Amino acid sequence: MTNFAIIQEIGKRIKYKRLERNQTQQDIANRIGISRITVRKIEEGKPVSFIHYIEVLRELHLLDAIDQLFPQELPSPLEMLRHKKKIKMRASTPKILR
Repeated sequence: MTNFAIIQEIGKRIKYKRLERNQTQQDIANRIGISRITVRKIEEGKPVSFIHYIEVLRELHLLDAIDQLFPQELPSPLEMLRHKKKIKMRASTPKILR
């Protein structure tokens, strides 16, 4: 799938979610402070600023889907404690080899 095809598919899915929520392009645009034309461009898969995609996704309550794309892997509490013990607090003195 080409980059252009991916952007078009994302736009189609955004449009589907907007219609599922029974909102117009103008409704979305007014709520997030962008033009209706920008919302239309997003839905058509035309190039727009990435920040506008984020704004539209937030308005449609779809930002949680980004966690599925890029899951945040946090260490367990035990791993954090083990790592904390290994953190150097100061540099060691160089050893002289004889």
